[in-house]
Amino acid sequence: MAGIKIVGRDHYWIEYEIYGLQYSARLYDQFEVILHNRENNTPVEIDQFTTGASGDSFTIRFHNLCPNTSYLCVASAKWSGAWYTIGDVTGSTPSSPAPQWLFFRAISATEIEGLWTHVSGAWGDHFRWKLLGSSTWAEGTAEGTVTSFLLHELSPGTTYQCEVRAVFKDNSGYTVYSPFSTTQSATTESVQIDAPLWWSTHIKALSPSSLQIGWYKGDCEAWWVEARQLESDWYDVGGTYENIVVLVDAAPDVTYYFRVKGYKNGFWGPYSSVISVKTFSINAPLWNGSQCYTGSQNIHLGWYGVDWADNYWIDFRYSPAGDAFAYVELDGSNRSVNVTGFDPETKYYITVEAVHLTENETRRFGPPSSMISLTTLPIGVPDFEWDMPKISGNTFNLTALEWNDFTTTINDKRNYKELPPYSFTTAYTNNNFAAAMYNQSNVAIGNMITTGISTQSAGDEIHADLLNTLKDKLNSIT
Repeated sequence: MAGIKIVGRDHYWIEYEIYGLQYSARLYDQFEVILHNRENNTPVEIDQFTTGASGDSFTIRFHNLCPNTSYLCVASAKWSGAWYTIGDVTGSTPSSPAPQWLFFRAISATEIEGLWTHVSGAWGDHFRWKLLGSSTWAEGTAEGTVTSFLLHELSPGTTYQCEVRAVFKDNSGYTVYSPFSTTQSATTESVQIDAPLWWSTHIKALSPSSLQIGWYKGDCEAWWVEARQLESDWYDVGGTYENIVVLVDAAPDVTYYFRVKGYKNGFWGPYSSVISVKTFSINAPLWNGSQCYTGSQNIHLGWYGVDWADNYWIDFRYSPAGDAFAYVELDGSNRSVNVTGFDPETKYYITVEAVHLTENETRRFGPPSSMISLTTLPIGVPDFEWDMPKISGNTFNLTALEWNDFTTTINDKRNYKELPPYSFTTAYTNNNFAAAMYNQSNVAIGNMITTGISTQSAGDEIHADLLNTLKDKLNSIT
């Protein structure tokens, strides 16, 4: 009677014998053998063939099977146009051996190579590696009969462990692994990279917005620089091939901390020590009081210059704590400005700040000056009158209060005409209106009118008619 049986097996193949094929003068003329994977109930292979005109049995071997796997083989035969089942048999493949290492060795500071024996019938190999003492594995595969790998981008002077196992796949899509090989260890070569040493003569502030750091090159190819401010996290300044670096767009009067590490042969070394550099400060401008005055609709301002000022920024407020309603920005070469468009008889609060421009044209403001308040004058300036009438043709005495009121009115008129105040240098003495006082008044008024006034020589007596002429010329200015 016909049947099927297993006559040989290994971890990746099974051989079957189909027997009892000739009886009762019958000869089967075609055969079909189907192999099923019983783990996933999926056909692995179907073969149809003839055996010729003689023979009571024949064998068939299925390769590329998975180890430790149960397979069902069903044999059928065709006679006189009809198919008949001969028999079926179930059997399992034995376990697979593990790959054997030929070597696992470091070949540089960053590379380890491995080679092992190929396990017969394996689809490929699965390998994994990790740092000595770590529980985290990295993984890779090698297909076919390739039984080697090259691990790269490793850390120098570090021990790694590796294991490998064979991978089996049959045509049903089923996958089985062999046991892992023995664990192999190898240590990459060491690379000595020293921490950079700072070059003190190249560590300095350059301006309120820039500073320079430098270190000795040593034998590194490149460097990585990081910075932070007090109580902040480190941030990347970036990589460089130069050992002197200028940083721009910093903030004034701020301390920056730096560290750097070197790069050589594909690796980063340890960080340097931490150094600090403080950018220059920007001082607050001081007001030049003699240049700060008002007209009825203009304000004239003056200040003393400060270092690092590329521009000056002037804010105008209606109250000390209020927001600025207007500003003026001037080139840093300016020390004064006359600003128009204000309301008469209004008090304004004013500050000036020095502005430093970074290489990126970003403004860096210094602290503001002290706040001053100035009140604009009424429209026009009231006429001036002597406290005591000056009678024409007579000499007269001049009080200190009259002299002060007279010069104040002159400068009020000048302010109204948007002219700077006149500086009277002759002091009041002996109740007299001296020629020098007359001549200075003449000049201060003469700047505002088209008709000049005659000057007097030293020692001349100044009579009332000359004083009244000065007064009238002053009052004619509108």
